[in-house]
Amino acid sequence: MNKKILILLLIVTLIIFIPGCTASQQNRIDVNKTRYTMPIAEKEMPESAVEPKSPPKKNKNKDSYSEILEHEVIRQPSGEKETWGFRVQIFSSFEKDEAERIAENARNKLNEKVYVEFDPPYYKVRIGNIIDSEEAEALKTEIRSYGYSESLVVRTRIIMKDE
Repeated sequence: MNKKILILLLIVTLIIFIPGCTASQQNRIDVNKTRYTMPIAEKEMPESAVEPKSPPKKNKNKDSYSEILEHEVIRQPSGEKETWGFRVQIFSSFEKDEAERIAENARNKLNEKVYVEFDPPYYKVRIGNIIDSEEAEALKTEIRSYGYSESLVVRTRIIMKDE
């Protein structure tokens, strides 16, 4: 009796298994019939995409790219300039409304510019436009006295008035 059940299970398994295998073979993608393909080698790429790019020309007065960026200034039409500096970050959230609420609260408490910056996926509330890192640390200490205990100094692009 056990032999008959075992043989019956084996037959049922084969009946289910074999058609399943052939069905998966029929659903295979024929590489020659695909409509869109990615280039496989350099020869299939357009020439403009494979041309070697020359490195950016180095400023002879600067030693490294980071020094160039540190002093890079972008002039704005509004009479302001954008450059590298520091801000104190007091809050970060996925929710824009929550970040705006914290920013408004900070504007009411502090005598500094408050920004809500979107750095995906976070909305970050940052305060100040400071060039010197020591001044940024002093501002962070002041901001912590207002109850923003998780504040930290971040390096970012800042906006300065043109002098």
